[in-house]
Amino acid sequence: MPNTQKLKIRQYIDNPKRDPRPETTGWLESEVVYVYDSAGACIGRISARQWQWKYHYKNACTDAPG
Repeated sequence: MPNTQKLKIRQYIDNPKRDPRPETTGWLESEVVYVYDSAGACIGRISARQWQWKYHYKNACTDAPG
């Protein structure tokens, strides 16, 4: 079962025109990391070391913990 974590990007507010592109190399292949903006809104996830932005992957925030 994958280990789920949260990552908050400071000084970034959700914007469909600006992809924050968080660093993915520090996470394990089996980790799922939900990424949030500074206001606490889910903006995507890192899964299998791949960034999945909610504007390109429709289900990226579906299972995100609150």
